[in-house]
Formats: sequence, structure tokens, C-alpha cells
Amino acid sequence: MKFIKQITLIFASTLILFSSCSKDENSSEIDNKSPEIVFNEPSLDLYGIADTVPLKLHIEDGHELHSVFIQITNQANTDTVSMKWNHVHKTHFMIDTFLVAYLDTNVMDMCNYYIKVEASDAEGNTEEGNKSVHIMEGTMDDHSGMNDHMDGHGDHSEM
Repeated sequence: MKFIKQITLIFASTLILFSSCSKDENSSEIDNKSPEIVFNEPSLDLYGIADTVPLKLHIEDGHELHSVFIQITNQANTDTVSMKWNHVHKTHFMIDTFLVAYLDTNVMDMCNYYIKVEASDAEGNTEEGNKSVHIMEGTMDDHSGMNDHMDGHGDHSEM
């Protein structure tokens, strides 16, 4: 009977040891995972001058986000706008803002805006997301036919 108790004790100890190791492995996998950045907007690639370009992001992490940094650069004149949130301490972070498309029409009639997002979590993991939008002189209504060609729809026989 004493032998069965010893075997049961050894078996239980081994089971606890392996189950605690697998939990550590799973938690370290979560620790090493970088934040996830999802661009919900801008959904278009082309905007006109003075159009409002929506910027909607969802950033998520298995633990807690530490900081989020956004940098928007106008390629034509390298003007830059930056936003930063420190000590976020949330697993989900939503950003809902916008920019107004500006273009110096004396210099050019089109340019790109580059949007760079960096997110880091409390464990030191970082992730970067990028998006660009094209700005043209005029409004979206002026370029509606061009949009059909750019998104893969419309008649391409005249191109």
C-alpha cells in the first residue's frame, strides 16, 4: 500500500511539473507576441485637396499596450504631424481621428501622405504599420472615373 501511495505522489508531482511548464510556455508565447495594428480607415487610396481623410485604427495586444506613436508625412514638402500616447495600459486601443488633405498647387498637382504607426507593449514587443494615400488636385467627384480604374473596376479599354 505504501508503494502505491509513493507512485501516486510521484505521478501527481510529475503531472503538476509538466502542467506548470506548459503554462509557462504558453504565457511566454503571449509575452513575445507583438501588438497587432489594423487600419480600418483610410479605406480609399485617392483623395482630393481639402478632403477629410479619416484615420481609424484598432491596436490590440495580449497583455497591455505601453505606447502608440503615429507620424503622418506629406511627401511633397516633408511636413510631418506626430501624435503619441504613453502609458496606455489597455489591451485594446482605438484611434478615431482625421487629417485634411493639403497640397501646394503652386508646386505640384499630386502627392502622397505616408502614415506610420508604431505600437509597443509592456513586455517591450513592438510592431509597425504603414499606409499611404494619394492626394490629387480637385475633389473625389472630379476623379470618380479614375477611381474606377484604380480599384480594378470600370472599363479599361480606353487606357
